[in-house]
Amino acid sequence: MREAREQVAGARADAVEARTAAKRLAARVGCCEATIGTLRDERRELKGEVDGLTDRLVAAERLLAAARAEAVRAREEAAVAPEVVTVHEEAPEAAEVHAAQADAARARRTVHDAELRAARAERELRETVAAVRGEARRLTPAELADLRADGPSGPAVMAQALKALSAARATANPARTQAALRRVAQAAVTWQERI
Repeated sequence: MREAREQVAGARADAVEARTAAKRLAARVGCCEATIGTLRDERRELKGEVDGLTDRLVAAERLLAAARAEAVRAREEAAVAPEVVTVHEEAPEAAEVHAAQADAARARRTVHDAELRAARAERELRETVAAVRGEARRLTPAELADLRADGPSGPAVMAQALKALSAARATANPARTQAALRRVAQAAVTWQERI
């Protein structure tokens, strides 16, 4: 009887520990997913800006090429005439070209920084999911999609997954414990995505 009580007390302590760990990891997963979503949106906007600036740069370069062609034509006409005219200033479009090039370079740097932040957030998410699953490796895209699988979600599903984890830990079966941890992670991710 005493052994049974000790086992029940141990199982309750394990369940409390599992709930705490699951809450902490679910919050971390949620934070990583939110960061990834924000950074992907930011990256999409920045790529749009880069496209716009690239278009402006191409347009300005065309104007500059047209101005240069006009200058060459004027020089050829002037070669026929005895008068020589020397111009010491850039075409008006040159300033716009330089500004567009600077804007495009800034946008490329911003996109690069956003890509780095997105990669960092995705890495943190993979590490968190690996910790939830008890694995010391990176998750494949298929495994991440599997964690986001459709189906029921919410506190009831999370509670069932935690109960299953507690029962699996009591058996001291590593494979069963790993499967139960996977269900907890899947319940946490699915629930977080539907909030």
